[in-house]
Amino acid sequence: MSMPVTEMTLLMLLVLATGMIAAALTRWLSRPGNPLALLDTPNERSLHQIPTPRTGGLAICVSLFIAWTCTAVLRGHDFLPLNILFGVLVIAVIAVLDDRHDLSARLRLLVQLCAASLLIFD
Repeated sequence: MSMPVTEMTLLMLLVLATGMIAAALTRWLSRPGNPLALLDTPNERSLHQIPTPRTGGLAICVSLFIAWTCTAVLRGHDFLPLNILFGVLVIAVIAVLDDRHDLSARLRLLVQLCAASLLIFD
C-alpha cells in the first residue's frame, strides 16, 4: 500500500536534491583542472596555508536557483519573479568578479545593496 506524496514530502526531497546538486557542483568547480576553478592564494590576512578554491558560492547559487524554480512549479506558479532572479544574478556576478579581481568592500556592498533593493519592487 503506497501513501500519497504530499507537498511537504516533495519539498523535503527538493531540499535533499538541492544539497546533492550543490555538493556535486562544488566538487566539480573545485577541481584544479577546471577552467572555472579560481584559487585563493594565502596572504598575511588569510586563515588558510595552501591555495583554496573560491568558486563554491557559484555552486550554491546554481543549486538554489534550481530549487527555487522547482518550488515555484510545485506551488503552481506560472511565473518566476524576475526581480529575484536578477538580484541573485547580480550577487553572483559581483562575487565572481571579486574572486577574479579583488574588488573593494565598498563596491561590493553598494552592488549587494542595489541587488537587495530589487526584492522590494515587484
